[in-house]
Amino acid sequence: MVISLIVWIAGCWRRSVWLIDIVYPVCFYWSNMTVLKGKGLQLLAALCWALSILQVRIHQWKGSALELAPWQICEGLLIVTPIAYFSGTRDTVWNRELLCFLPFGWVKS
Repeated sequence: MVISLIVWIAGCWRRSVWLIDIVYPVCFYWSNMTVLKGKGLQLLAALCWALSILQVRIHQWKGSALELAPWQICEGLLIVTPIAYFSGTRDTVWNRELLCFLPFGWVKS
């Protein structure tokens, strides 16, 4: 009973930190259109994730999630790769600061 309560509290804390990161209006510049576009894309991604969770709960599956995972990854790769290739963004500069922030993003998500 105590362990399930601790897990529940940890899950609530994790979700609230993630939500604050997306919608906390003090932390980003309202005048920068690129930042607003990025926040809008974050909210769109959160909405898509919520809809996929609802679909998983409602649908009667014939296979397990582990059987579907490779197909989902391949489908996502086919969609994201051309977008990333043709988007015209800057090259990633791999430095110590970036390598310090990457694990933070992994732990946070």
